[in-house]
Amino acid sequence: MFEDEIQKNFELFLDLMNVSEKQRAMWNHEYSLEDKYQLLEKAGSESFSMKLFQDMNEPRYYIETFKNNKYVDLSVLKKLKAHFESPSKDWVTGFVEQKGMEYIASYLESMYTQLTLAEDYLHKYGKRILQMKKGTNVDEDKDGEKEEEDEEEPHDQKRFDWEYDMVMERQDSVVMCKKQVDMLVSLLLKSSEADNLCADTLCRNYYSLRSIIFSLPYLSNDTQAKLFDMFSCFCILHKTTYEYILHSLTHFSQSKGPAMKKLMKKLKRADDLEWSAKFLMFVNTVVAKGETIEDRVEARDLFYPHGFEEVRVEAELSTSDELSKSLQHFSANTLT
Repeated sequence: MFEDEIQKNFELFLDLMNVSEKQRAMWNHEYSLEDKYQLLEKAGSESFSMKLFQDMNEPRYYIETFKNNKYVDLSVLKKLKAHFESPSKDWVTGFVEQKGMEYIASYLESMYTQLTLAEDYLHKYGKRILQMKKGTNVDEDKDGEKEEEDEEEPHDQKRFDWEYDMVMERQDSVVMCKKQVDMLVSLLLKSSEADNLCADTLCRNYYSLRSIIFSLPYLSNDTQAKLFDMFSCFCILHKTTYEYILHSLTHFSQSKGPAMKKLMKKLKRADDLEWSAKFLMFVNTVVAKGETIEDRVEARDLFYPHGFEEVRVEAELSTSDELSKSLQHFSANTLT
């Protein structure tokens, strides 16, 4: 085997083992070329690596990865997304029949839960611990002199070191989970865009739609815009899906007020007109689909308490005709 062939087969082996990026870097650093060659020989060498390549192109590989792993590496998710760039009908059918869409949504919910727990922990303990680490927690007397602190016992220092490590671990978890959440939502949207079977599967699954809605604060502008665009279409085409989205959006508005306010502030800034247009289209669709004036007013009130009225008033002075027209439609939809 040539050196590049050994390395290629070794990377395929690590992919199948679902090794994390950190472990991958460590193994590549610590394993010599000979070590890698011997490992591949034990595993079946070239025939094994060929099997790896074949398995990684089958829906079953991704299904088993989601089923058997608490964490799925981003590289695996990117490979899965690539299958929907130019999808094979048979491949997509196999993936959907093996409940691939449900496994993606379930993993998204898991990542979202980890993310919110990590953020809650940092909100509760992070600032205090980091200030203590920097030494900014020392009290000052009336003359501005730092008061002397009693020397901490070794046990207290150990506890602090442990708490500091926990904070740093949660910070890393937040960064990792945000990347995962954005990739997973992007993957669900891409699969639905690529094949009607995926779209129909997503439309029928309330928990999948709810997980996507609640992931909104952690998505990039581009992913959010695509979400608003696709969910607008879902609302128009499927009455049941509209009810699922409305119900999820109601819970989101009630329990994640600060996140909704951030969306309104982003709309108010109007520094991304494509995002603003997609968001307003989604809002208009949610409101307009209400069957009665009461339904439309109720849908409108998902947005008004979080600053939408302020945005609407300021938009009257906006230079963007598209945004002004969308906001006019929003007001009209609650009155007709």
